[in-house]
Amino acid sequence: MAVNSATLQLVAAVSALTFALVTGISGLLGLGPAIFILSAAAASYPAGRAMDRVGRVPVLAAGFLFGAIGTGLTALGANRA
Repeated sequence: MAVNSATLQLVAAVSALTFALVTGISGLLGLGPAIFILSAAAASYPAGRAMDRVGRVPVLAAGFLFGAIGTGLTALGANRA
């Protein structure tokens, strides 16, 4: 729970700053964290259903893999901007 809470705070800060730096629009600072929270909420139901079918470990492993891919794509996108 502590790591989850720390990660949520870190994502909120970094995504707001990255969004503002990449787009140049500081009025939409809350959009970066909102996208993260809404995507997590949208993924929770299908992930729960998949955990009922195949177990927790494969779904968590896939989630970590998708998270790593998303982090890499975000880093590449921010580097190009």
